[in-house]
Amino acid sequence: MAQNKISRNLLSLIGAFAIIAAACGSESTTETTSGDQSATESVDGDPGENAGAEDSSGTESSDEEQAVEKSEEEIQTVDDFESYAAGDELPENWSVYGNAAGDIATVSPGDDSSIESQEGDNQLLSWSFDANADPGFGGIRTYFAEPQNWTGFTGIQFLYFGGGEGGELQIEIGEDRTAGDLSDVERYRTRSFFDRTEGWQLIRLPFETFSPARFNPEPGNGILDVIAVDNLVVAANSGTSGAGVAIDDIALYFDGTIYVEQQETPEIAAGPEVVDSLDDFESYDGSSTVPASWFNYGNAGGGASIVTVDDARARDGQTEENKVLAWGFDADSDPGYGGVGKEFAEPLNWTGYTGLEFWFKGSGEGGELQIEIGEDKSSDVERYRAPAFYDRETDWQRIRLPFSSFRPGDYNPVPGNGILDLKAVYNIVFAANSGASTEGVVIDDIAVYSDGTTNVSSSTSGEVVTGIEIDYEQIPLLPTPEPVAPVAPAGMELVWSDEFDGDEINLDNWRFDQGGWGWGNGESQFYTDRPQNARVSDGMLVIEAWEEEYLGSYYTSARLLSQGLQEFQYGRIEARLNVPAGKGTWPAFWMLGTGFEHFAEDPARRWPNVGEIDIMEFIGREPDLVLGTVHGPGYAGAGGKSRWYRQDFDVSDDWHTYAIEWDETGISWFFDGENYATVGPENIKRGEWVFDRPFFMLLNLAIGGTLGGYLDPELEFPLRYYVDYVRVYQ
Repeated sequence: MAQNKISRNLLSLIGAFAIIAAACGSESTTETTSGDQSATESVDGDPGENAGAEDSSGTESSDEEQAVEKSEEEIQTVDDFESYAAGDELPENWSVYGNAAGDIATVSPGDDSSIESQEGDNQLLSWSFDANADPGFGGIRTYFAEPQNWTGFTGIQFLYFGGGEGGELQIEIGEDRTAGDLSDVERYRTRSFFDRTEGWQLIRLPFETFSPARFNPEPGNGILDVIAVDNLVVAANSGTSGAGVAIDDIALYFDGTIYVEQQETPEIAAGPEVVDSLDDFESYDGSSTVPASWFNYGNAGGGASIVTVDDARARDGQTEENKVLAWGFDADSDPGYGGVGKEFAEPLNWTGYTGLEFWFKGSGEGGELQIEIGEDKSSDVERYRAPAFYDRETDWQRIRLPFSSFRPGDYNPVPGNGILDLKAVYNIVFAANSGASTEGVVIDDIAVYSDGTTNVSSSTSGEVVTGIEIDYEQIPLLPTPEPVAPVAPAGMELVWSDEFDGDEINLDNWRFDQGGWGWGNGESQFYTDRPQNARVSDGMLVIEAWEEEYLGSYYTSARLLSQGLQEFQYGRIEARLNVPAGKGTWPAFWMLGTGFEHFAEDPARRWPNVGEIDIMEFIGREPDLVLGTVHGPGYAGAGGKSRWYRQDFDVSDDWHTYAIEWDETGISWFFDGENYATVGPENIKRGEWVFDRPFFMLLNLAIGGTLGGYLDPELEFPLRYYVDYVRVYQ
């Protein structure tokens, strides 16, 4: 394997850098520190409140011996930027997008951005971003002329020169493109890393920490296999780069752990086999209003328009007049939304197709749009939406949205079974969620397509196949743990508990969430209320995940919540738990604000505005980690206030007690009686402290998803999450 510009001398001094070994597969990522400095900084840059809190980097180069060991690794260059001409422009295979700019720069020894031990001039990619300004993002990317085979390696690494401005960045890998279309890739991202350190760092990202990107028009099989990698993106999600940042020496590395065994690159998949038109607008007369069978709503409107070959809206290769739907929207004005849609005279059966496609010419003004499908009409249709796309380009684009990427709409008066089954489609909607198009946008040639894969097998009607009956009682449970008597903290008393001593789940305490739409995190399981997924047995609540085909999902599990039944403000909330082992498992014990609704019209009742307290999250791929987090408006997802607590043992090996103590001054987390972190209003630098109201509790076992991550193909089912008791003291 070729060695890149990172000299062995430099690698032997790697302790001078911070290695971020993206255990990033977590909900948040922090940076390791160099030298002898203690690494207790949390994800948001607040100092760690407790010496026991652990940095999230996963592995640190803490001494010279470890660094030397790293120098023996195998490294293969992806791009070292030495073959390009330095100047004001990027080379042909690199580009910027959004609010970013870049060029190839030459750096001499002793320059501010020179690398330690550098001998002679060095070339790198210098770039800048401002993700706080419209359109709210930016980045750099490279497309490979031929697919790259990265099997046989552990992950990807690069040198990063930061400005210390605090921007949030992610690395995205695109793979398995459709022939002839470099942009039509499956997208996988690491968790965020942050531009908090000035100077050079070596950043390492194991492939196993990548999970499907939230905006993923071509989600594929949901697993990064690195057999045919088509592009690489460095994305800035928030913040600015100040005077600028730089990257150099992008490479693959092997540290003894292979993510995917080395194998041959397959041929690129063939293009679409079938495209069936839904509307090409050729049958309509030109008009300033939407044509028959179409409608507009909110602050939007438009009509069928004739585009001549010399019109600025003409498509490449157009040789005669073409008719399109030209429309505009202003979703920033009252009522805050708008769109156009088409009603079908009779419901259409789209089973057997892969997805929906259309041509779109934008105004480049940054508006956010989504496609909605309405099906199975009763009093209203069930509404399903694809990931958002954005009006950032002025050229024509073909947009393809696989049906597998659609999820229940936020506003969904008739949610149905939560599964887009495509057997009776009544309408499609082009919805503008934010922004405005003063110059107008255009759509044309709406169609369904098949590329050899289907979301739902071709069918005419009939019931959806559900999972098989499982004789779950034949598999022995863990022994019932020794009883532990309640012990109230000073000044408190036990006000409520569920000891799970009966024969069934107490429905005065818990109800079930059900569905398989990903739950906002790209999760793989379908939650049910069946006893094989949740039951009380031998004095324990057992939440059990199975690998089975059920209502469009391939795994089942359960999610219990006390909303509307048992809700509390302040006190000690405690549970004794035994979590399942294995990469891809994601059990949790957590709380949400009382007014929460998944698809509420009132934003105050949606996540994260209601607030979330994660008393315990366990990530199967990090078996020694205890994790507690709060999310709220302005500090959610990767920006949540997370606290990490590493152990010197596998947390899933035994029963442990997890708790918070919560009052008006803040929230403290406890693991087996040890207080390992505290967060209070003073830690909220952006947003509102919303933990001054009642919350309800949740217990669930998720499979995969943004935090659960890559699912180990050798994972043995069933997976069991045990709860001995839940107690509340006030």
